[in-house]
Amino acid sequence: MFHATQAHTNAQMNKFLSTMVEWYRYADNRKKVVNFCSYIIRGSLAKLYAAKYKLRSRAKVYKIGARNLQRPLKEKKGQSPEYNELMRMGLLDSIEGLQYTRMSLVPEADYTPFQNGWRPEHEKVLLELIMLEDRRTLEEQRKCIREEGLITPQDYVSMLVWNYKKNAVAAPPLGGIDAQKAKEELLRLACDTENKEVNDEESGHLLQAAQL
Repeated sequence: MFHATQAHTNAQMNKFLSTMVEWYRYADNRKKVVNFCSYIIRGSLAKLYAAKYKLRSRAKVYKIGARNLQRPLKEKKGQSPEYNELMRMGLLDSIEGLQYTRMSLVPEADYTPFQNGWRPEHEKVLLELIMLEDRRTLEEQRKCIREEGLITPQDYVSMLVWNYKKNAVAAPPLGGIDAQKAKEELLRLACDTENKEVNDEESGHLLQAAQL
């Protein structure tokens, strides 16, 4: 910030203040919070400009740059009639002054009724994270992947290791041509595993019936 121009610094601070206004949109103390933040930022910028332009005090900065630090401080011509005339004629680039320097400039809190089922964005993210940690959600996703014939990187690595252990042959790379073959191989292995589990279960039932 010390090496940035006055216009750039003011613009960056205004972006922060606009974010604060939106963040406290539904808060009852919106005006107080935003005005307090604007007061702190304005004082900090005045100290910065006083050190940068060697004005020694914030009072001199406010005297030249006005309350919202809109007038230029570089050449100390903020109050000169010549500068005001050039600004009126549009011959100089304007410097955006700090917003919300007075509490009356801060918008009121938004008391519009929420829609049914409205949730804040951060709460939606937390609920989605909780849902993803549920084992049932994970099983549903795996079932959907199997039904659509897709393959996850984890399953492909598992298939590669299993084929190498079983046949001592590495699985083909998952390229554009071999992707379908890899999917079919994975589905075949999954079906074989399920059939084996079913056969083992039936054999167990038959063995129990024979023992009885």
